[in-house]
Amino acid sequence: MAAEESAAPAGRLARIFGRIRLDPEHTIVLVTGLTVAVLGMTDVIETPKPLIAATLAVLSILAFSQLRQAKRREEAEARASAHGEVLERLVGRIRDLEGEYTNSLTMRHLPEGPAIGKALERMTVEASSYHFRGGTGTYLRSATLPRLYRRSGTTAGSRRTVEIEIIDPGSAATCERYARYRRALDSQRAGATPSEWTARRVRLESSGTVLAAVWFSQHTSLSPRVFVTERISSLRFDMSDSEAIVTNEDRELPALLVSRRNTFYFALRAELELSQEQARELPLAAAPALPSATEEITAEQVRDTLTAMGFAADGMESEWTEVVALAFNRPNPYGH
Repeated sequence: MAAEESAAPAGRLARIFGRIRLDPEHTIVLVTGLTVAVLGMTDVIETPKPLIAATLAVLSILAFSQLRQAKRREEAEARASAHGEVLERLVGRIRDLEGEYTNSLTMRHLPEGPAIGKALERMTVEASSYHFRGGTGTYLRSATLPRLYRRSGTTAGSRRTVEIEIIDPGSAATCERYARYRRALDSQRAGATPSEWTARRVRLESSGTVLAAVWFSQHTSLSPRVFVTERISSLRFDMSDSEAIVTNEDRELPALLVSRRNTFYFALRAELELSQEQARELPLAAAPALPSATEEITAEQVRDTLTAMGFAADGMESEWTEVVALAFNRPNPYGH
């Protein structure tokens, strides 16, 4: 206990000398002021001149102290500002890293084949709208449209918008250019057989997608919009409300799955919208009524439907029958 009592005064003295060391100007002012005050109240100094000089000295020291304190504040503020800028840059970098990490989790590759088919099927489960851009729309009409219809029901209140962009079947040059591209793909495969892709096949495949879209618009709760373009691309885009899948016409290549949480999703959406602006929308509402039973659709009804869409009706009757088969009986290219 005695040791603690003796240590207390020593601690107080240490704190006092610490303050003197950190703030010597104010200590000098205090000591000088007290000295002048004591001398002024006694007769030690008989003339006022020394007291006036001492007072001026105290005021000078006080002014110097204030200037030094101001400089210290400026230096402290500058350091705080510099630290704030460093912290701001650090926070910005952390946010960038968080964005990069999120993007890495929301964009991934899918292996070729069944994995792509399963991902495309999953996209139709809760999609209130669907966007497609591709070649002739083979997978769209054989798998996507039927799935969207089955999952949306038959009531008008649950209608789903489906926007489709495909090759213009009325452009002979575009059909030939796309057929040439598909033949080149087929020739690169090991053990390739002669390709079946011709301009005629492209025209009929695209016409089948148009016919399917018209039928779904008349007999289901889907609301398709069809755009035809004279541009061809090696990529195909499927987009729902929650994600997008980018595939290649070569189904042996992997696909890219992009979640809506990834900023690239919106870049893809903007690409689809821009592409549609450069395409021609077909007037599906102008098409004649088609039977609800697809097997009852006649060649004449196919001809009249495509004519209403603005395509030349110069094909043979066997071609129109083939369009019906392509529209409603095409096998799933992904086999799932």
